[in-house]
Amino acid sequence: MIDLELIELYDKFISDRCNRFYIEGIGGPQSDDVEVLGERNGLWEICYMERGQKSSPLFSSSSKKEAIEFYINHVFSIKHHHLAVITRSEQIMKKYKAMFVSNGVEVWQNNIPDYNKTN
Repeated sequence: MIDLELIELYDKFISDRCNRFYIEGIGGPQSDDVEVLGERNGLWEICYMERGQKSSPLFSSSSKKEAIEFYINHVFSIKHHHLAVITRSEQIMKKYKAMFVSNGVEVWQNNIPDYNKTN
């Protein structure tokens, strides 16, 4: 039986460019390193899955509506990386950062230790 509510949720995440979600029975952009929504033994659970292993549930409820509300808030709270700039040049980084900001694109910088020096 197709769950239209979960398909709509999937479509919502895709249209909002979320990439770290997986809805059991529906799917997701990837099936690993994701937040999972699924139903097991009458309980709706949200957990994290990596390398095929699920964590203990972050949230559990017999109410599908409550689980979906929690899941939406949880998934939208995750920073979804859409573009990465990798460079050793501070000048190049400043150029791209200014271009993104001037176009309304949120930018956050995460310098990788040992690689944040030029040359």
